[in-house]
Amino acid sequence: MSMQTSVQIRRWVSGDEVGRPADLFLRRDYTIYQEYQALPLAGGAKTDLTTILTDIQYIYIKVAGADATISLYKNLSPESWRFSDYFLLIGGEDIDSLALKTDATTEVYIYIAGS
Repeated sequence: MSMQTSVQIRRWVSGDEVGRPADLFLRRDYTIYQEYQALPLAGGAKTDLTTILTDIQYIYIKVAGADATISLYKNLSPESWRFSDYFLLIGGEDIDSLALKTDATTEVYIYIAGS
């Protein structure tokens, strides 16, 4: 399966947009993908993601419910990435498991791909 991701970057200084870079398009081929629509997360609880992928290379997460700060853990590591709106990782290596923890009850949309 091939997937194309478009990223638009804009810069602002003192309320004015400056030097807008061109849109970037990335295209990658993946063997397997998995999608979670409206995955509920309980506030304060860590949720392990059940996945059929053994090598996760693409992660897209959107907070679809109430405002919350999400911590994303990979490979049972105590370190995490934190975000409150969207998370995008392209080109990940050696990721075989994911877990999410949130400070408030919410739901997320997740799309992962790899092999």
